[in-house]
Amino acid sequence: MTNSATIIRSVQSGWQSPQAFKTPSDVLATEFQTPHTVALGLRNASIHIWDIRTQAGVARLRHGGSVTGIKQGHDFYSLIVSGLCNSMAHYDLRMIRDDVPSMDKKRGISKTKRRRPKTWSLPVSKPLFNFDYGNESRTYSGLDINKDHGFVAAAQDDGSIGMYLMETGEKLAWEGDLKPGIRPSSIAGCIRFFTDRRSEIGLMASRGGQIEEYLW
Repeated sequence: MTNSATIIRSVQSGWQSPQAFKTPSDVLATEFQTPHTVALGLRNASIHIWDIRTQAGVARLRHGGSVTGIKQGHDFYSLIVSGLCNSMAHYDLRMIRDDVPSMDKKRGISKTKRRRPKTWSLPVSKPLFNFDYGNESRTYSGLDINKDHGFVAAAQDDGSIGMYLMETGEKLAWEGDLKPGIRPSSIAGCIRFFTDRRSEIGLMASRGGQIEEYLW
């Protein structure tokens, strides 16, 4: 991993030259908010919003730990963020103060001449609420949401998959919970909601060398 992010466009003649910009820390998670803006989650716990058209970015908030997953919620301003140190939260960007320096495309430094504290030293941003989530140190952990039903699924470091309500953070009891005396062999690295041909919702999760499927 490097302290940068790259945008590659697909055009009729092939792949277009990439856009790249420096970041102050490794990028561990990405999520497009619109076709022109992307949210980047960094190892130093900051989240940057990058505008492809203007090639400018700004650090918008600081999470409670290194960011391992980002998903856009019900609208542009809503972000579901998972990370290390057992941190997962629902943020509203309209309620986050934009008081950290914007990032220069080439050098990844503040455009302002005033001295500002490093992003890592800034206080943790206040979310709408936190989720009851457990992941102390595993960076490869799955996260996904289903907007139609308002569900959030997140892999936890005990091997279980937590299921939550997106609007309230309430944790739900479901099949992906750990059963007494049963411990999965590894954390679920990739998680995806899907809808089958009968319009029933399900979840697929990668674990080690296999894919698990849950239906309800």
